[in-house]
Amino acid sequence: MSDAAESLARASRSGDAPRTSRYRWRFHPERGALLAEITRDSKIPPLLARLLVNRGVSSAEEAHHFLSPSLEGLADPFQLPGMSEAVERLLVAIRVREPIVVYGDSDVDGVCGTALLARFLAQVGANVSTYIPNRLAEGYSLSDRGVEEIERRGAKVVVTVDNGTTAVEKVERLRSRGVDVIICDHHEPGETLPPALAILNPKLKDSAYPFRYLCGTGVAYQLLSGLATRIPARGSAHDAFYDLGKNSIAFVALATICDCVPLVGENRLLARAGILAMKSSEHAGLAALRSIAGVGREIQAEDLSFRLGPRINAAGRLGQAERALALLLADDAVTASSIARELDTRNGERQILEAEIFETARAQAIEFVSRGDPLLVLAHERWHSGVVGIVAARVAQEFDRPAILVAIDPTKGRGRGSGRSARRFDLLRALTACSSHLIGFGGHAFAAGLEIEADQIEPLRLALAEYFSTHPFEYDEREILLDAELPLGVLTPSLMSEINRLAPFGEGLASPMFSTPALEVAGPTKRVGRAQNHLSFSVMQGGIRKRAIAYGFGERAAAIEGRKISLAFTPRLSLFRGTADVELEVKDIQIG
Repeated sequence: MSDAAESLARASRSGDAPRTSRYRWRFHPERGALLAEITRDSKIPPLLARLLVNRGVSSAEEAHHFLSPSLEGLADPFQLPGMSEAVERLLVAIRVREPIVVYGDSDVDGVCGTALLARFLAQVGANVSTYIPNRLAEGYSLSDRGVEEIERRGAKVVVTVDNGTTAVEKVERLRSRGVDVIICDHHEPGETLPPALAILNPKLKDSAYPFRYLCGTGVAYQLLSGLATRIPARGSAHDAFYDLGKNSIAFVALATICDCVPLVGENRLLARAGILAMKSSEHAGLAALRSIAGVGREIQAEDLSFRLGPRINAAGRLGQAERALALLLADDAVTASSIARELDTRNGERQILEAEIFETARAQAIEFVSRGDPLLVLAHERWHSGVVGIVAARVAQEFDRPAILVAIDPTKGRGRGSGRSARRFDLLRALTACSSHLIGFGGHAFAAGLEIEADQIEPLRLALAEYFSTHPFEYDEREILLDAELPLGVLTPSLMSEINRLAPFGEGLASPMFSTPALEVAGPTKRVGRAQNHLSFSVMQGGIRKRAIAYGFGERAAAIEGRKISLAFTPRLSLFRGTADVELEVKDIQIG
């Protein structure tokens, strides 16, 4: 890092920046003594030390572990309650070739975890098959149709992935028929647990596992890690262990990043190791998926979130999750390439549906916001239930309040909905308080699904508004938390190399956010994107020119042209005609 960057980091301001049109800008508090200590003892540049301190690192030792993560830092899998019982039961099933069914959810987490378990178990000689419920016909978790299929196959062991913790009735039914159920899940447990042989969930009240934020695939990985300690690594087991370390760990990274669990602690270890493995993976399905999505060798977390994950999710949202699973189970390039093209087509269909739903949802939202609704409950008979969750996230972000979208089936007089929160509002707790209006619901604080009778939608809307009156947002306005103020001149590829030592960024580990004042908008601004709602432009400062992209700022093209502006942004490394440079991904704009 240059001396300029170092001196700038030392001089970075604390306190509040001027008010913006969309957000309030605030700098992380100054912690000069700790910053100086970590810079000195870790021998890292001051700006990198500042980024670490701003993300909770409080010593040179923590800084070392953060910058040099290793899978050796994972906890002993047998600290998970039920792990010993699960491993011993699977060893018996493998030895005598009892039928095992791996039962996953239809999203990225469920599909990746199902592929992870099925590949490993098959390679060590297990009699294993898979089942993923059709989200549109069966909903989530263990379904009646799924249980019937398990019984038809004569399964003796069922291993769930990313579901099962609340499936009390279905697990009881399976147990009554002599089927042992092992649950790999990460969702919040209810008051009554299902009578499974083992529930592997770090969120159980009696769990001694030191990290509670694994996704379902992360739990499945730890199950296989525990199983691996009891299986000699020879013959077919050798191939399974190789796959687990070189290919399947990439599945864990994909699930961890796309399921939006916090990228801290063990999740950071798994995600980082998985991304590194993906770069050299020999897996036909992953290679085909990367190719169709245009992801090269320099893989970033954003590639998993916005390119690879959506293609897997699209299949599940449209009721075809088994095709995404087939891709991750494929071993030959021809089959994998064919399925990848199919998933790409499904993703295009999903994008069209999403755009159509968003337009009608946005019109409803404007009406409800104008009358002062603090939470949005939107519904329509022509919406696709598999896509409403994505749109709910967009609506919640645009209108800065929790949003629930319900796709009504007019033939049944009921609907399936999906909600996303805003401003740390606990959506699951709100739905629990209003559950008398629901057929069923589940999820967590920031994302939830539900089923509701059509005539209960308006009563639910009123009940949630009443709940909000006594449980408001934790804070009153949106804000951006800035790491430092930097001039354009220090934004170089070498600086990005230092910053990327903190990667992968995601939920719970925010990408660095900087500000730069007194920028000249150089040349014409350009509206881009399918809906022309994004803004592309260049800025200059002291003879240095950088390209900027501002998502969702298309309407401000004329307002900033030829003006002096300040930007809040995340720097991104880009390649243009073989030349590396830094571009600015804009979060907010101040004019003048």
